[in-house]
Amino acid sequence: MSFKKIVACTVVVSAGLASGCASIVSGGPRTVTISSSPSGVPFVIKNRAGNEVASGTTPSTQTLPAKAGFFKGETYAVTYKPQWASEQTRTLNSNLNGWYWGNIIFGGLLGLLIVDPATGAMWNLPPNVAADMPQQPVAPVAQAPVVEQAPVAAEAPAAPAAPVAATN
Repeated sequence: MSFKKIVACTVVVSAGLASGCASIVSGGPRTVTISSSPSGVPFVIKNRAGNEVASGTTPSTQTLPAKAGFFKGETYAVTYKPQWASEQTRTLNSNLNGWYWGNIIFGGLLGLLIVDPATGAMWNLPPNVAADMPQQPVAPVAQAPVVEQAPVAAEAPAAPAAPVAATN
């Protein structure tokens, strides 16, 4: 085997070992859509440590890291805070990315043990989270108060008009 072939094979094998399948296919942080029915509800997102990482008003799209640490997926609490009803909280749990197991098939030991865990690409988050809120109450229409009128005293009938004399 020639030196050029050995170098080429070494480069190809090294590239395969130094990459992670999930990192290549899925990338890093995940995009999550936050929605509610009705829309226009304020929300806050906190990570597992209780730190606020995002806030806004529905509908909204947020980019969130799927990892909490090396080999540790993140969990988020999305709290919807409507002004007209009680708060509701939904949980976003990370789960293992199927492409992570591609490292075994394609021989990426470094991808399996280092690259994908370090980048967080081994974890996925659900693409959306939603909450059904009670409808915002409609303010009652103010009605004019009913005013009772006092009975009017009967007036004397007006005197009949005097006949007008004709002039020639």
